[in-house]
Amino acid sequence: MIPNLNTFLTVYQTRSFNKAAEILFISQSTVSTQIKKLENKLGQPLFVRHKREQVRPTSEGERLYPQALEMITKWNDIKNTFTNQLGAKVQIVASHSAAHLIVPDIMPLIDNDQSNISIAVSNSNDILRAVLDEKAQIGFIEKPLSHENIVQLPIFNDELVLAGDSSSKTLFIRELGSGVRFYSDRYLQESHPDQHLLEISDNSLILDLVKRGLGQSVLSKNLIDQDTPYQTLGPQFKREINLIYSKSETSYQVKKFISAINHLFKKKDS
Repeated sequence: MIPNLNTFLTVYQTRSFNKAAEILFISQSTVSTQIKKLENKLGQPLFVRHKREQVRPTSEGERLYPQALEMITKWNDIKNTFTNQLGAKVQIVASHSAAHLIVPDIMPLIDNDQSNISIAVSNSNDILRAVLDEKAQIGFIEKPLSHENIVQLPIFNDELVLAGDSSSKTLFIRELGSGVRFYSDRYLQESHPDQHLLEISDNSLILDLVKRGLGQSVLSKNLIDQDTPYQTLGPQFKREINLIYSKSETSYQVKKFISAINHLFKKKDS
């Protein structure tokens, strides 16, 4: 019932099944199914569907909105109460490059903290989804993403370069959804090189292949060693790595940890 109510709130706020699907990272058919289940449960239509994309709430939908909002808020409060009683479990998910650039610096904070902290590596799109779904409390992403329910803190300035043997026709690229892939696609759109593309979903393997002179790749300048040749790609390949967390995050332990990370990187920049 809670997911259905959350979907209802999103459709109500956007007046669109399609926009709600984009925000919730689910299909439009799933949005329709969840709304239909809620309508069947209540025995009332909640939205008037138009031929065009936009929908409008019925009088029953208008009545339900403040109650659904209150229920979701109370449910989040209940979850946070039990989480705080049991000791906050902090799941950190970092993109591949961010894992190498950020995690080593925050290890002393983890060592000194009593929280139950775990770290996973994924691509930027999946990290955003994990934070929105409350499967992760803190994310580090390297791709320009935004969401109305997410707070972003820029904590690290990075530059991407074209690394590797310039005579090679092989270009290693990451999978769709990754931060580096976003910039690799930008490079390909701007340069149109006659290169063989090889998709590899592991940053460490790409770094090793480039180091061995087996091809080229768009990589963080901070990750390649001094013996690896590279070409700069211009200001459009300079980026910020962001810490993200949910606006609904209320755990004192999580917010304290986020504050410590933010303070650490501001101190490093000064």
